[in-house]
Amino acid sequence: MFDMCCMIMRIARSNRPIIMKLAMFVLACGFGAIIVPASAGVAQYSGKHERAVVRSIMSTLDDKVDFARAKLTFDKLYDPTTDIDGAMRQIDGIVETVRAMAGPAATAQQRLIALRVYIYKAGPWNQNNPFTYDFADPLGRKSHNKLLATYLHTRRGNCVSMPMLFAVLAQRLGLNVTLSMAPNHVFVKYHDDVLGRWINLEPTSGANPARDVWLRHLMPMTDAAIANGLYMKTLSRTEALVVLARRASGAPWPRLCARLEAQRQSRQGGSRKGCLRRSEIARCRMRPLGAACQARKNNPRK
Repeated sequence: MFDMCCMIMRIARSNRPIIMKLAMFVLACGFGAIIVPASAGVAQYSGKHERAVVRSIMSTLDDKVDFARAKLTFDKLYDPTTDIDGAMRQIDGIVETVRAMAGPAATAQQRLIALRVYIYKAGPWNQNNPFTYDFADPLGRKSHNKLLATYLHTRRGNCVSMPMLFAVLAQRLGLNVTLSMAPNHVFVKYHDDVLGRWINLEPTSGANPARDVWLRHLMPMTDAAIANGLYMKTLSRTEALVVLARRASGAPWPRLCARLEAQRQSRQGGSRKGCLRRSEIARCRMRPLGAACQARKNNPRK
């Protein structure tokens, strides 16, 4: 797994330098989490297969990234029973319905509105069974609830699955969307061509626009974390792939993260001075919302 994560970093570093600051840090911390021990009852692939899958996905050009197939492929690494083709048929069926609801010459805004209606409003378009928030597992603590196929089946989502599905559907409707992150949370960024700017959409709350100040009020984050691109950043689609991989399952690997971050610093001609110590990353894992811990991530001791 260590070799696989190093391989991912090499791909991103050679082809897409923009990823190195945020996305590779997130991936290094969490991609290993999608491969669980055999004792968990989930079948495992060989390391060679995993590396081939990851290499294929991460080598995709930004404008060719397919959120739907990438997310389902990452999910299948966690749960080999994932039916990618079946889930894709469900997704394509939803997209076809939303297009019909929006009309043949619909603008991007009209398609966005139709998508909101399909997902969140009960009606014949969704058999009067809208997608809703899963109050039993709102943060997606149970890894199975983070899988896209689970959300499509149960229509009960969380802070991970709800933005993932919204981004998947919006992209297939031709909308310019990507993902962004906040502490313990993922949300959607939508580019409004009329206004000429990116807008935050909160899929856990009807995919309505959400101001930065509102998100920061709900999920406190430091100015340094935002300035460094850890939170609130409009991710490229390739960077968003890393979020898809990171959120395929839940348990972070703090020690591996420390080793990979140290190696990255060394490759860039630096030293280990700027790296988080393993104990510090472990504390951040235990207290992800702590302001002091967030500040420590962005300003490690030398």
